[in-house]
Amino acid sequence: MSLTMSLTMSMNIRTLIGAACANPNFKDQLMADPQAAALSIGISLSPDELTCMNNIVNTGKGNGLFDAMMDVNRKVCPPGGVCPW
Repeated sequence: MSLTMSLTMSMNIRTLIGAACANPNFKDQLMADPQAAALSIGISLSPDELTCMNNIVNTGKGNGLFDAMMDVNRKVCPPGGVCPW
């Protein structure tokens, strides 16, 4: 994976997590169907990004990983959870 792809993936994943922080309904949608949730806000996930997001969501359902990631996002983003990236 190139550095450009890695940065793009990171930006899309961060955007999705930021949107989930700002909107509990979007978080529920993201947890249920990451691809559909991403498309609903205009993000088209690559196969690698979708795999990454599915891993985050599926792992997070059992141990709070997703919520922990959202907590970090809230600490580094402005109020409302919308990050500048």
